[in-house]
Amino acid sequence: MASTFAEKKVQLVYDNLNDEKKRKQAFTNLTEEASDENIIAFAKIIGSLATDEEPLNSLFVIESTHHTL
Repeated sequence: MASTFAEKKVQLVYDNLNDEKKRKQAFTNLTEEASDENIIAFAKIIGSLATDEEPLNSLFVIESTHHTL
């Protein structure tokens, strides 16, 4: 069974001032080699652009692999 990298993306989650539901922002097309450290550093830079009332809360890294049976 062969496995092939399909995609990697990051989803940033912000506190939402006007709603209990969190606000989300996605960045797609990350390279397979993108390390967690680099992704977190990128997220912190993007998070620094957010307002103080709606700060970056957390992030998800989503990686997909294609398996041939």
